[in-house]
Amino acid sequence: MANQQILEAFNKLARMTGILYFLVILTGVVSEVLVRNFIIVPGDSAATVNHITAYEPIFRLGFVIGLTRWVVFILMVLALYKLFTPVNKDWSLVMLALALVSIAIGMVGLLFQYAAPLLL
Repeated sequence: MANQQILEAFNKLARMTGILYFLVILTGVVSEVLVRNFIIVPGDSAATVNHITAYEPIFRLGFVIGLTRWVVFILMVLALYKLFTPVNKDWSLVMLALALVSIAIGMVGLLFQYAAPLLL
């Protein structure tokens, strides 16, 4: 009976982790493909500046979606840590540390995106 409850808890956590993974992918696709490809013109910085100023609400929406992606990614990494800890705690900690460093770097990049319209 107790083993069944533990198994059900792990199944629930695994499902939640899968949903979080899907949300990370979905927000990443929306942020990168739909918003940034609409705003950023490769090789033409003047056109990119014009797009940022003309479509600033869409640019800000891309920032919010990107921020949401990183927050959901943090939740997903924590869920993966909890899921993998019974298997191997040391490697779970390595995964957690590397993912959190990656998230910090990504959020710093997102701050540059936030600052771009302020500098224009």
